[in-house]
Amino acid sequence: MDPAGPFGDLVGTDGPAQVEEAHVAGRQAQVATGDDTYFLALSGDGWVITAAACEPRPQRPYDCEVEA
Repeated sequence: MDPAGPFGDLVGTDGPAQVEEAHVAGRQAQVATGDDTYFLALSGDGWVITAAACEPRPQRPYDCEVEA
């Protein structure tokens, strides 16, 4: 089984992204690539990116450059 699951085809501006880790909780997901962390939401038949370019902050929510 592909560890990236439905996120295996995630494409970044430089082409396909290598998904290193994916966590799904209900209709929300967090996906980590070698270069970025994305947050996604289930919408209809697929996933949409709701935040990108996210940096972790100790004891606080991620700081994301792009949010939908």
